[in-house]
Amino acid sequence: MLLNPKSRTLVVGGKDAATTTVYPLTNWLPTSGVKTARTLLQLSEPSAKFGVTAVYQLAATDTTAPGSWTDIGTELTTESRLTGDVDLTTAVEGDWFIRFGVSAKNSNTTSTFSFERGDVALRVGLST
Repeated sequence: MLLNPKSRTLVVGGKDAATTTVYPLTNWLPTSGVKTARTLLQLSEPSAKFGVTAVYQLAATDTTAPGSWTDIGTELTTESRLTGDVDLTTAVEGDWFIRFGVSAKNSNTTSTFSFERGDVALRVGLST
């Protein structure tokens, strides 16, 4: 099953230290019967200090108390694409829920506040 691709222009503001913001891009999906997930992350027109990573989050039976976000692959900082795989046969046992998103980063470490941006697209495919 291929989920509808999500595309967004993301903006992250910050100063003094790197700032990271997570943007969920899918709804919660049941993991029952799903063995693997493959993501395709694409970054276009990034500003100088913008980076993005594909991420996923798991929840047991209650999506109001999910676990932490987990990176899929490495951070993109230049115009490029990256695929990543999540093995759900070992990540979860039983009926869980999963959602996908991106973690956007502004790597500005100066004392001047800045906004960094990039056009980000994420495609997710699930296989049973």
